[in-house]
Amino acid sequence: MSIFDNTIDKAKNAAEVAGKKTAGFVNLQKLKMRYASLNVKLSKLYEALGKKCYSAPDVCVESTSELRTKIDMMIANIKQIQQEIALAKGQKVCQNCGATNPGDADFCNRCGAKVGFDFSQSSND
Repeated sequence: MSIFDNTIDKAKNAAEVAGKKTAGFVNLQKLKMRYASLNVKLSKLYEALGKKCYSAPDVCVESTSELRTKIDMMIANIKQIQQEIALAKGQKVCQNCGATNPGDADFCNRCGAKVGFDFSQSSND
């Protein structure tokens, strides 16, 4: 293999690495845009819920169940995107408090909970 061929191979490899990093950056930006969009929608749902409860406080719970369901679904979507963003950055999100932690963390820097532990599972030991 000539020096010229070796140089071309190295340039191709460098271009592939740069392409992969660019794709990762673009995907991260898309996730961040979805995250921001969902937060705006969530704020509007909270506003609608507040207006409904303010205008009819005596029937607030019954009249807002659909809005509360939408809010719960939106919060779940936001948490999922937060997890995807953290994963793309090589970080972990605490399931207890939602704080972002370094990828090598075993415990949350904010609340001290074990990072990666699924709090939705109950232990019956």
